[in-house]
Amino acid sequence: MENYIRVTELAGSEVFHTTVQRLEQTFHFLQPDITQDFTGAAFVELYKNSRALYQAHFPEMMADYVPIYVSMWKLSAHEMVDLKNMHQDGGIHYFAKNGYQARMKTLWTNLYKSEQSDTASEEMGIYVVDCENPDHHALYQQLAKHNTHFFQRSDHQLCDMRQLGDISVDYDLTSLEQTAFPYKVGTSIQFNSRMLHGSKALKQEGDPDRFRVALTSVWLHKDDLDESVVQKPDLQDEELFLAACEPSLWPALLQEKKPICDREKMRLRLIRDLIATHRELM
Repeated sequence: MENYIRVTELAGSEVFHTTVQRLEQTFHFLQPDITQDFTGAAFVELYKNSRALYQAHFPEMMADYVPIYVSMWKLSAHEMVDLKNMHQDGGIHYFAKNGYQARMKTLWTNLYKSEQSDTASEEMGIYVVDCENPDHHALYQQLAKHNTHFFQRSDHQLCDMRQLGDISVDYDLTSLEQTAFPYKVGTSIQFNSRMLHGSKALKQEGDPDRFRVALTSVWLHKDDLDESVVQKPDLQDEELFLAACEPSLWPALLQEKKPICDREKMRLRLIRDLIATHRELM
């Protein structure tokens, strides 16, 4: 696996500032009561409102990749104290051929960050667990074997993001080196989407009114896109999200785990709609 790590500064770009204004007018991300993944199912609307930014600053990605995830995330200083949210994004792995070797990239762009003069530049930013670090090879080999995405359940366990079945990986997550980046308005961080990542936790809250807002997207290379999944009828989606379970259990799971199954169905539908929109506009 390559880490694909690139850091680009966009603060001097007129397109960046126009995009931020457009997103604020549409989603009102400066409102104090908005938090977490507040854009939810608005993949297509977000893509249309941020497409000019990707065209201007990431033209090769626009030409050779397709978007499979777009969201905005907002976290307050209060929410980031001792935060443990190491994960890989959910849903996106369904669409990739070639397992963990698929060329899949995440772009995490800082739209807004409350400044505090006595804090480190990395504060309220993100970190990645670098797949090119030799100390991390064994963990990524285990994750690749399962060919799914994971989230942190505890300091010593990662669990299948689908939450259907019993796939988990036991590992001392506190031993992993977290690579963080200077993080200010306009900073855009690119990395391999297969890499574990998360928000850099705060040790103390400081000003509780501080927050940051990020635009995040995931892009999959056209040659690694599984077109059969893109074209799969919705009624067959259970073959994807229940793949870790015995087929004889599927009817019961569709009832017993209905909220989780509905979430996975929604993820698949949103990604297909996003891909279709991207293709229409290219």
